[in-house]
Amino acid sequence: MNTITKSIMLIITITFSIVALQNQTNAADEAAAFEPKYLKGNAENGKMKYMVCLSCHGATGGGNVALKSAALPGQQDWYLQSQLQKFKLGMRGTKPGDMPGMQMRAMSMTLATEQDMADVVAYIKTFPPTIPAPTMKGDLAKGKATFEKLCIECHGPKALGLKEKQSPSLLGLTDWYIVTQVKNVQNGLRGYAPNDKRVHEMKEKIASITDEQTIIDVALYILSLQAAPTK
Repeated sequence: MNTITKSIMLIITITFSIVALQNQTNAADEAAAFEPKYLKGNAENGKMKYMVCLSCHGATGGGNVALKSAALPGQQDWYLQSQLQKFKLGMRGTKPGDMPGMQMRAMSMTLATEQDMADVVAYIKTFPPTIPAPTMKGDLAKGKATFEKLCIECHGPKALGLKEKQSPSLLGLTDWYIVTQVKNVQNGLRGYAPNDKRVHEMKEKIASITDEQTIIDVALYILSLQAAPTK
């Protein structure tokens, strides 16, 4: 094979590689948005199934800072079901560097069906609500301004979430967990699946945040929305 022939073959190979890559990219762009299945759960059945969650989330779902596990009681049932489904499908918890997510995915694999997930969630919904105390320091006024600019459209003015946007309530979550998850979205540890459209939208929304303190300010503002009322 002479030099000219080799050059032509190389060009053809590169061309096919570029086309294949473009096709993969287009397929990812055109992937249908993830649509979770929402089922009615049975809390009594979910009590035993929750045993696999106990070591990380605690007996009443309060979470654990050392294990980076979320507080669960304030979350809507539809959101918890959707996240369990994402973990099991590999849409969360499969990215290198996300050790808490990988641990969570391993636990989700023990729930054989969407009904098992719905049952666990129904049991979680029997837990009393939590009002976490701040563990960080920041500026509530700045946090409010950023929240109203970037977060209110999807999470609502009181951070209660909007089901039609698959945006969860943020109430009941700890400040460190909110900060961690925002950074995970920014860094690609969440929202890497081509069909995780809602998280893609969130990543675009928060692209203007370039420092951790801004995220902390927002997290503290969210916590201020759920402060116990004065009697």
